[in-house]
Amino acid sequence: MSSGFAWALGLRLRGLIDAADIDAIDIESAVQTAMQLRESQLIAALTGAAARTLLEHGEIQRARAIAEKAMEIVEVPDQAYWLCDVAAEVLSDDKVAAARALLEQIAKDASNPLAAAFLLLFDARRTGDAPTALRAAGAFHSLGWQIEQAIASEAGGQLARAAIYERLGATRALRRIRTGSVQRSERSSASELTRREREVVELAARGYSNKSIAAETAIGERTVETHLAAAYRKLGVRSRAELAAFT
Repeated sequence: MSSGFAWALGLRLRGLIDAADIDAIDIESAVQTAMQLRESQLIAALTGAAARTLLEHGEIQRARAIAEKAMEIVEVPDQAYWLCDVAAEVLSDDKVAAARALLEQIAKDASNPLAAAFLLLFDARRTGDAPTALRAAGAFHSLGWQIEQAIASEAGGQLARAAIYERLGATRALRRIRTGSVQRSERSSASELTRREREVVELAARGYSNKSIAAETAIGERTVETHLAAAYRKLGVRSRAELAAFT
């Protein structure tokens, strides 16, 4: 059991550094092995780490597939922090509620402030609200969770604080905040988005949920997700908060 959690931590850290090709790791096999053990805590930790690492490498569809499958299995909220964090970014509105409920369930325990910090980050990711992200950063700082503090600071737009990545050796994450998720010379401009992508991006940046965007534009939620994923890739951003810079 402990070796499984050690593997999850190593996998999580791999997403923050300039490691070798992510395909060198058979992530799907590791996830499948964890699921076969039917240990909810291990499943949550390993799938969360795997999905987050894939997301850091731009593998949105693979990250979503893992998160969706794990959310159907995980029942115990312990160790589900990373999984819920990924769910906030990649799952549709109708599925993300279960992830928030897991965090909310454990956050009710006053002796576990970590869950409350992740719940703040979760809400910041869904709404793009910078002040909420910075509250999460403060909570992670008080708990000594430096990587999450940097992530929350980044989500809140305080890139100077997010430079904590440098001290931690998180080279991939550090490069992202300095140059964007792709090199600046390779980034597209907002003018290179399709008309529909621009429409979806503008609504997302204004705080609309995927469901609300779908209703506003008369398209399906899955189509909204597809347009957002394409826009994220073209613009080199990773959150709704960052989309605001292109609207």
